[in-house]
Amino acid sequence: MFVTAHFSFHCTHLPPPLTTTQNYIQLMEDFDDVSAKEKILIKLWNKFIKSHTTTSDRSIPSKCKTFIASHLQQLVTDDLRQNLLLHLYNLWDSGLISSNCILSCMELYDDGVEGKNEEEDRDNEGKSSCSQTKTPKRKNIPLSIAPSSLNSSGSKRIKRG
Repeated sequence: MFVTAHFSFHCTHLPPPLTTTQNYIQLMEDFDDVSAKEKILIKLWNKFIKSHTTTSDRSIPSKCKTFIASHLQQLVTDDLRQNLLLHLYNLWDSGLISSNCILSCMELYDDGVEGKNEEEDRDNEGKSSCSQTKTPKRKNIPLSIAPSSLNSSGSKRIKRG
């Protein structure tokens, strides 16, 4: 013979459970050694990457390009180019993307910025010269801070000796 019992436990002094996203955002804000710009980029990237049900390592290069194309406005507005580049280096260091992917992603970013500047210039052409303010065009900044272990094939050099 089995006896079934129903137990109910209700505690009114505990806060309601947070959703995964709320919990994640709250945890991100607790980091003291991460800059505000890094937090913005990490939140954008994680929200983007988690919006897909599954993401294989093989699809990360195309996801990077899609991320840049879909979030270009916010990346430019928040001046996250340097943080984006460092994030791409981290993905490269983990073996998820190649150095060629880093270059094409940054070209995509820079081309998008140049395209936006050209649109602004066209929009400003019809205005009087008094009210027109020139937006400086962003120069293609070389990837001079690339890790020295990158070679042209995108793989790491192994020092033997």
